[in-house]
Amino acid sequence: MGINNINQQVCGGCRTILLYPRGAANVYCAVCNVVTTVPPPASSVLCVMCHYY
Repeated sequence: MGINNINQQVCGGCRTILLYPRGAANVYCAVCNVVTTVPPPASSVLCVMCHYY
């Protein structure tokens, strides 16, 4: 799995940054055991640091 297939989400329970594979609907936090819903993907957002869509 390449770096372009990984997204980040803030845990809804403890605010830890969570990494999850692109396309996941939920992400589980191993720190506080909360399942956080992942928002739907935004339409083509350019990363100004890496210039990827």
